Amino acid sequence: MDGMTKSAGVKLWALLKCVKAPAKKCVRMVEELDGQTLKLGEQRPDDEVFEYEGRTVLVIDSQMAKKHVGQKLDWQHGQFCFV
Repeated sequence: MDGMTKSAGVKLWALLKCVKAPAKKCVRMVEELDGQTLKLGEQRPDDEVFEYEGRTVLVIDSQMAKKHVGQKLDWQHGQFCFV
């Protein structure tokens, strides 16, 4: 994965603020049978890390990141998508 757009960063930051997540918590992208989902989690050693406004807002494991090389996470029309 090649990062995220500003709109995705803003939305992830707002989600973490809304649930009053402690600084060590972030959003983790997880692979499921029907696609990807986002869950509250923590950074792991092999994760790719994405920050917004000085806070880690998104982590994704290196295997999943390889599936999305050349793509960015975006927030469009009320949902996250890859562009």
